[in-house]
Amino acid sequence: MGVISTVAHSIDSALVNYVKGVFEAVAGPIRTLLGSVALIALLFTAVNHVMQFKPVNYSIYLNWALRYILIYSFATMWVNFQGIYTMLETVPADYTAIMVRGVASKIHTSDPKVLDPERITDTYSAMDEFAHSIFYISDGYLSNTSIFKIGKALRNVFMGVVILIIGAFFTAASAIIILIAKVGFAVAISLAPLAIIMLMLPQTRQHFESWTRFTVGFVIIPLLTTALITVVLYVAGEILARKAGGFEFPVIMIAATVLLFMIPTLASTLASASVAAVGAGAVGSAIGMVRGAHHKLKAGGRKVGDSAMAVSSARGAGASWGGAAMSAVRSWHQSAYVRKQRYNDYLARGIIGGPSPKSDGRGAAAGNRAGGASPAKGNQGLSPEQANLYR
Repeated sequence: MGVISTVAHSIDSALVNYVKGVFEAVAGPIRTLLGSVALIALLFTAVNHVMQFKPVNYSIYLNWALRYILIYSFATMWVNFQGIYTMLETVPADYTAIMVRGVASKIHTSDPKVLDPERITDTYSAMDEFAHSIFYISDGYLSNTSIFKIGKALRNVFMGVVILIIGAFFTAASAIIILIAKVGFAVAISLAPLAIIMLMLPQTRQHFESWTRFTVGFVIIPLLTTALITVVLYVAGEILARKAGGFEFPVIMIAATVLLFMIPTLASTLASASVAAVGAGAVGSAIGMVRGAHHKLKAGGRKVGDSAMAVSSARGAGASWGGAAMSAVRSWHQSAYVRKQRYNDYLARGIIGGPSPKSDGRGAAAGNRAGGASPAKGNQGLSPEQANLYR
């Protein structure tokens, strides 16, 4: 096993234990947080069900419950999340291994000591085989020296040193790319419990999407690296099949080294296309939250006014304080339903181009005045909450 393969496998074994330890360490505080969130959500659900701040169907309650169960099970239990981690870890590795083995099976070199396809099983072994080929070719130039041919000896020493430097740079670039992908993926997975919690609310869902892009960026680095390696592997096999140990192969390695350093930039470019859209979505969500709070506050004031009018009317009719309170609750429910119905009528009239409910109400009041009935007389048969709709 070469240097790159040894480094990669040692990092894999160490990071698996690291991710599992971090996940289990934060599970306790996250359980406490989710328990508090569930208690507060249950309290607000009960209050909303009684006071009808906002009409909510039971299907929405079921959707909230299922979302909470899924978030709790994946954010606090490593056994459940381990399947996702294994998928993100093994699927790219298996795909890259298939790519490399498929290309390596088509290579036929004249000297297996320079490049042996039988030793190539995955991306890391392919990198090790490339580095071995570079060092083998460099050793061939450095050993081909003679004191009787000074010019040829100097040329061979120069080319051997240059090829040796190319091999060192390629090995270093490969190790750096592996470290970036492995360590970055471990950092992203260690933030997974916090990112999963962001799915609890629509206002924080974009943070989970950003974390997903961040994680996928490190997942696709091995894919890009393998795609580059397979291209260089095939070209190198064609060159070495014609002439073993030529200078053309180090030239290919120079191009591969340059592209290796560009792979993190290419991976981030693939994941950064929707960053602007995420930012715009966050701004739009914030504006929507402000507008929604304003409308809810305004509607709440109207509901309180309706309930107060209902209590006053009930007390004026001789009802007890308990009966007046029940009248207020019934008025609250009726007001919410009537306002929702009026809003639906408003949307329907807007679609077909008809008058709005406000203008229709005013037109009906004008018709009553034209028929000889005053506004006060026309509203005498209405309940307090219904009369409040036409104020």
